[in-house]
Amino acid sequence: MLVVDEGSSACLCGGVLGASDPDTPPDQLTFHLETPPLHGFLENTLPPPGSEKSNAGVRVESFSLVHLTSGFINYVQSESKGVEPTVDQLTVSVSDGLHRSAPVPFYIIINPTNDETPSLVLANFTVKEGGMRELTPSILNGFDLDAPLDILTFTVIQPPVHGSLINGIYGTEMSRYKEMGAELLQRSLPVTSFTLQELRQGMKIVYMHDDTETLKDAVALRLTDGVHTVQGTAQVTVLPVNDEKPRLLKNAGLEVNSGERRVISSVVLEAEDLDTPPNQVYYFLNAEPRFGKLQLKTESGWIELSAGHNFTQDDVEMNRLWYVHASATNAAGFKGHDSFRFTLSDLDNETPTQSFFMSVHAVQKGDLVLLSKAVSLTEGQRVVLNTDILLASDSSGRPEELVYTVTVPPRHGLVHAVQQPGVPLTSFTQLDVAAHRVCYTHDNSHHAEADAFSFVVTNGDSSRSGTLHFTIQHGDRIPPTLHHNTGLRLQDGSTETITTDQLQLTDPDTAVANLSFVITRLPLYGRLLLRGVPLSAPLSFTQTDVDELNLSYQHDLLSPAEIDRFHFLPTDGTNRGYLEFGQLREEPAVFNIQVDRVDRTPPSLTTRQSPSVVVDLGGGRYGIFITSKHLQASDPDSPMEELEFSITRPPHFGYLENALTGAYIRGRFTQRDVDQRTLVFVLPADMEVTADSFQFLLTDPAGNTALPEILELSWSRVELSATCYRTCETAGTLQIQIQRNGKSADPAYVAIQVEEGSAKPGRDFTHSTAGLIQFDPGVSVKTWNIYLIDDGLEENHETFTVTLKNPKNAILGQRTSASVEIIDPRGGRCDPDDLRVEDDEKRLPAPPRLPDPPRPEKEEEVEDPVTDIEAELLWENQPPPPRGDVPNRRPYLDYGLQDPQDQAASSSSQIYYPSRQLPGTGTGGTGHRVRHGGLKVRLSGERRTEEKVWTFHSLTPLRLEELKPGDVGWSQPPQSRLLQEVSVRDPPQMDHAEPRHHPELRQRKTGRSVSSSCPDGSTHYRRRCYIISSSVASWASAERTCSLLFSSSLTSVRSRRDMSWLWRFAGRKPFWIGLSGGPGHWMWADGQPVSFSRVKGAPLGRSESDAGSDCVLVENPRSWISTSCSPETQHRFICSAPAQTH
Repeated sequence: MLVVDEGSSACLCGGVLGASDPDTPPDQLTFHLETPPLHGFLENTLPPPGSEKSNAGVRVESFSLVHLTSGFINYVQSESKGVEPTVDQLTVSVSDGLHRSAPVPFYIIINPTNDETPSLVLANFTVKEGGMRELTPSILNGFDLDAPLDILTFTVIQPPVHGSLINGIYGTEMSRYKEMGAELLQRSLPVTSFTLQELRQGMKIVYMHDDTETLKDAVALRLTDGVHTVQGTAQVTVLPVNDEKPRLLKNAGLEVNSGERRVISSVVLEAEDLDTPPNQVYYFLNAEPRFGKLQLKTESGWIELSAGHNFTQDDVEMNRLWYVHASATNAAGFKGHDSFRFTLSDLDNETPTQSFFMSVHAVQKGDLVLLSKAVSLTEGQRVVLNTDILLASDSSGRPEELVYTVTVPPRHGLVHAVQQPGVPLTSFTQLDVAAHRVCYTHDNSHHAEADAFSFVVTNGDSSRSGTLHFTIQHGDRIPPTLHHNTGLRLQDGSTETITTDQLQLTDPDTAVANLSFVITRLPLYGRLLLRGVPLSAPLSFTQTDVDELNLSYQHDLLSPAEIDRFHFLPTDGTNRGYLEFGQLREEPAVFNIQVDRVDRTPPSLTTRQSPSVVVDLGGGRYGIFITSKHLQASDPDSPMEELEFSITRPPHFGYLENALTGAYIRGRFTQRDVDQRTLVFVLPADMEVTADSFQFLLTDPAGNTALPEILELSWSRVELSATCYRTCETAGTLQIQIQRNGKSADPAYVAIQVEEGSAKPGRDFTHSTAGLIQFDPGVSVKTWNIYLIDDGLEENHETFTVTLKNPKNAILGQRTSASVEIIDPRGGRCDPDDLRVEDDEKRLPAPPRLPDPPRPEKEEEVEDPVTDIEAELLWENQPPPPRGDVPNRRPYLDYGLQDPQDQAASSSSQIYYPSRQLPGTGTGGTGHRVRHGGLKVRLSGERRTEEKVWTFHSLTPLRLEELKPGDVGWSQPPQSRLLQEVSVRDPPQMDHAEPRHHPELRQRKTGRSVSSSCPDGSTHYRRRCYIISSSVASWASAERTCSLLFSSSLTSVRSRRDMSWLWRFAGRKPFWIGLSGGPGHWMWADGQPVSFSRVKGAPLGRSESDAGSDCVLVENPRSWISTSCSPETQHRFICSAPAQTH
């Protein structure tokens, strides 16, 4: 067993541990540590071989007996901080190299020592002002881990400044301590040191505040166990208690003169509260002054205080409280003083009611003395009044109490404050006059030589009246004012008088006859007339000439310009320059003249074709659409969509209708209606006619009318040749004839079907498999075969019905249904009487036939039929062109030379399919190519004598183009076929040509389909690409930006329609356009000449040397401004470039 002090070491020598072996020398015995100690370790202090440094502090697990007996092996007690071990144990065994002994426990006794530092708990705490707080264990405590426990002693190293630590023998009962008296309390109870054992045995440490107006305190303690020492500081927060009463320090009263206003400051009235700030010390009014007013200045202004109101000491210190004496010194009850009563309070404590007195001294002001002196000034001048001009005085010597009241204001000027010009002043004081705050300003009138104003001055006791006179000296000091310069607007070639509403010069100090306009630059496209004679040298006229309507402008009819102007310099003969918009100018002014072009040219009809494509309108009605392919008008001076067709003779048989609204068109329609495909001719349903016409007059918005024109309309009617057929069962084949009457230059189709009766298909008969009859151009009769089946049976006669339905590009006639009776052969043959059909059975009674309307002497050439079908179906399948006022980055399809419509374009790409050859067309045959979207079809111009029946499952919209072999995209495929052939075994059906005439079909050339597109970010409109800027720039910078960034130029404007679109595109805000130059040499930025303009004015001050430096800004669609091209003038702009076509 080994004894060691806590935290130290001891040698395992002296016989506490040993070993022996009878057959082994001691130097070969080795101890092995089987179980290490828990609270320490073993060390071997012998330095390693070749070193002098000790191995102390290095743990070892084995050691030799020699080192043990030599005193090198020590036990080190290392685990002592935070724990207090008293015993430790280890297990060792000994070995001779071959054998090892059994493990033997070895016990170590640890003597405790004072090696732990005590812990001090000292927390911050709060206490009420003048109160007590016990330092409980949560605030004050101590701990020590040494065993046995050490004596822990607390020592006060910094006592509190605003209180004391005492032995709380009475707890926190403040009354018991006050009974002891302050002297005994300070002598017997304060503590300077105490132990932890005393605290745990019931001793109470109490902090007592000294009741001073403090908010913080602190106490510092030290804790020691005799060896180690720690210390801490507790912060004491004192909770204030409103236990102090406010008290009045000053109540000196106030001296004030009668009618005077004085401040009540802290010099005469002051209160304090030791525990309340000044803004919370209140004066509560019990009674207000009898002969004056208490006024308090607040954030919202001055308020008058009365009983029940209050103010604070802070208001008094900040000079917000004022007293105003308001009663006469001889008022009833007035004894030379005034007062108000108040109570002082901090809302918890208050004082008795007290009074504040104001001594009022009466002032004898005596009589008023008034002096005034006449003033001389020039016309329009301002004079500041001073004491040399106007002076009033009395014995009081208070100029602020001498008040002037204007009784009669001046007639030709204004009395006003210097800081408020234009505002009449009705009252002012002598102090205002002495401070130069009042002035008189003449109104520039010329007819008066003098002016004056009357007044009354008073000091409250007496008053005097007086008049201040002014002498006016006239002179021409004011330059003339250009009051009106609005410009002139007239029609080309006319003469217009320039009136005062358009040009007027005024001058208050110059006669109208002396106001003149000196011409510095004459108009270029017309002349100025003075009294009907061209203006000659000297080039000037007067305002009187304008007032008497003697000045006029005559425009030159042959001039192409739409804007003219002349420059002039207004003058009164004395002053230099003139006033315009309040600014003095010396450069010549510009009078702008807008010339409106008069439309004198009647419109013309560029296209007049006879429409003949029949469409089903629904409800049993059929009609013919009249489109821009049939009627197209033009006018160089008017938009095409505004041209009007006035119907002078309506159609004979049908009528015109608006396809969108369904309204009957009686008297007129426009080119827009035609372009939008809303004009339809409704065919007569109860008349067997195939042609009609109507007469119209073409008129433009200006009223110009072209010669009358007639539009011919024609169509075809399809019906069966008979209403009853009888045939013998052994006849083999029955041919049903379908006839077409009317115009046969277009292809037409009609469906045919069989309705079974007593005769059954497949058993009694079969028929052609074609369900659609096609009339090619020029063909008027088609046959449809019925194949009779001879069954050899004797039976009754059998019947069935053949019906025509769903005509295309034609209408049905009266004979739409026919009955077929199959006669059964009796005796091997049919009776001829049974096969006879009476005339009244073959045909229905026809309605009265009206004669066709008269036709022109020269027969119109027939249009290509596919072209008409294309015109009918194009709008139903093709997307209309895009709008130009919205961005669209897709490619666009242009329709010939038509204008784009207001609808977005489709982005579908073109796909070309291999075309197939039509029947009767060889590889070398001639024909026309039909193109719709990506489909190419060869239409044959020749026909064979025989052809098969082709079934049209649907009508595909086609667009016909006329291409030459050299054109791009022209091809003649060796095999081309559009329709699927139907295999039939029946004999060929024959086309019977119309017996009267065979007009030669002619291909009408339509506009080639051209695709145009714009780069990303630009907008397509009328084959041009547009970009609007997001920032402003000068004209030159804008043109460079368009050229460098977008490979374009500033936009040009070709028509009023373009202008309207650009204005919407720019968001209805001003923008630069590419027009620059000057009168006579305007030019667009892209080099094109000017054909359309709305220029209204030119920049002021532009001289002859500046010609060519004007740039044009679109202010609105009807007004373009010719303005400066300087870099300081910046606006938004629009760039444009031609669209890419492919």
